[in-house]
Amino acid sequence: MAQQEEEKTTSITLPPEIWLDILSRCSYFDLKKAQRVCKSFNELIKTPHFDSILFRAQADPSTLTPETRPLLHPVLKQVDILAENEQEMVIPGNLGQNIADTEFVSYPSSSKVELLGVGEGASIDSRDGKGLTLGDLLMMISDLWNEPFDDGLPFKETDEPWDGEGCGLASDDWYESGPEEPSYLEEMLESSPEARFRGWEKPKVKDRDNIILKTRPYTA
Repeated sequence: MAQQEEEKTTSITLPPEIWLDILSRCSYFDLKKAQRVCKSFNELIKTPHFDSILFRAQADPSTLTPETRPLLHPVLKQVDILAENEQEMVIPGNLGQNIADTEFVSYPSSSKVELLGVGEGASIDSRDGKGLTLGDLLMMISDLWNEPFDDGLPFKETDEPWDGEGCGLASDDWYESGPEEPSYLEEMLESSPEARFRGWEKPKVKDRDNIILKTRPYTA
């Protein structure tokens, strides 16, 4: 009953257009908090007016040019990506899955992101063309970290004489992928124990509907 009276008082005190103007000045995280204040705030913040601030606006290639400076989703600045799976890349607060599948990596959003600084890197396409979501990105980061580390040596040298076939390398001297091979994440943490995730470079537009997202160096 008290909550109903509070909502009624709030809506009477100021008209919706005034609240709209006030809330439009809030940051991403402040809006998320405001959604939990009362039902009327929650419904107001769900409207398309807040899609850009809350990274819900779908990809529109016409908004991405080399001069565009996309904004990175603020949650990505707080998630430690040095983890073996996306479940360990903890999204702050109690946002979690509520935003992973519905909010996009950047604003303006893009249906393709070129990811650099994670494993061998990759070009990621959104599944529906609407834009790459936070969940899509974190899943790809997990996959790249868990790929077997490639040290660039496809075979081992051998002193055995050439047997007249092949290139003088015994067949059992070739490296084979297997569970004993470290992942990219394991290799990096072993070779650089001081490695830490230090954030992202500012995203850049590579070409139409394609954003470059690169991590900062992991070591100081």
